[in-house]
Amino acid sequence: MRKFWLAMCGILIVSAGGWSIFKVRSQQASPITTIPTQISTPSLNAPQLEGVEIRTVALTGAYPAGLDLDSKTGYFYVSNHDTMLNGCEGDEARYGKNTLSIVDPVQGKEVANTKTEAGALGIQVDSGRDSVYVAGSRTGKIAFHALDTGEKSKTIPVGGQPFDLALNAEKGVLLISNTKDDHSKNMSVVDVNKKALFGTHETPDQPRGIALDPDRGVAYMVSAKDGTIAIVDTDTGNVSTSFRPLEIKDSSGITFSSKLRRIFVVDTQETSAITAIDANSESLAGKIRFTENAVPASGMQVDDEAGLLYATLPRSNAIGVAEAKTLKSLGIISVGKCPSAIKLDLERGLGVTANQGDDTVSVFDLGQVEIALKQKGDV
Repeated sequence: MRKFWLAMCGILIVSAGGWSIFKVRSQQASPITTIPTQISTPSLNAPQLEGVEIRTVALTGAYPAGLDLDSKTGYFYVSNHDTMLNGCEGDEARYGKNTLSIVDPVQGKEVANTKTEAGALGIQVDSGRDSVYVAGSRTGKIAFHALDTGEKSKTIPVGGQPFDLALNAEKGVLLISNTKDDHSKNMSVVDVNKKALFGTHETPDQPRGIALDPDRGVAYMVSAKDGTIAIVDTDTGNVSTSFRPLEIKDSSGITFSSKLRRIFVVDTQETSAITAIDANSESLAGKIRFTENAVPASGMQVDDEAGLLYATLPRSNAIGVAEAKTLKSLGIISVGKCPSAIKLDLERGLGVTANQGDDTVSVFDLGQVEIALKQKGDV
């Protein structure tokens, strides 16, 4: 057994058998503060990070598109679509599409694969209710699945093409971005306790990704048409206001940093960049770019304790790592082919990507990433 102590990061990493690696993290809440607006000059020379082991888990499911985590068990849940996304090649017919996969990242195996709705995209784990919710973009329905077996128990028609999901777990309110066509502008709201649709609200055109801001009790929903961000009450689903700090086209990805009070939005069409927006002032903070041809997808998440943003780069078969505060691109890590989604298990110190190009998930250790960054002087 080997132990590494990162004094600068305050992280204890214990490895046994070369794989079961865990990190001890503090659980202190972050106060709401405003981060001064700063325009970053992006680097286009992000290096490959060395020393990060990638473990590959093959899926029965095909075209993995969405990803979420059961924090109680550490299992990851994958929604498997029916076609390639993110402009990647390889759109041949495959067995296993339109399914839900359950993955044990420590054992390195898929433990279940069950049928779900056609065009499976957004996925949300509800550990408290032992449920998993999947958005069927082809059927206009939300599927309810059992957390332990993955079996589908119910579907709720919401209409349109449901895309992303976000859950107010305390209230049992599921927010669903829903697009019927290029002019669709609505969000569906489901009461998961009653298992029923209880509201539809108007949003900016073509709503896509949703990110929760638990400190304010709101969610941020981004428009694929022009980057407008709607602020949604997570208790009711009402859109209270919206803002457009800059023009963004073809955006579907959004994530939020509670510590920095920053919204991160992907712009895949014009700048191939991730744009950072100050949530309090609703102003531009800067942009992140990794390499000249590294186009980010919708998959992003911030590790607030480490101060790092992770983003999928599907056309580069990699993920990018950046400093969330300075917006400096720090490096890229090669994973499976065409990664579409990423999820971090911060308690266990693991990251997972869903890779559409080869029907796999890639598992990596967050502690190894921080060691690699420290060795090159970035931590």
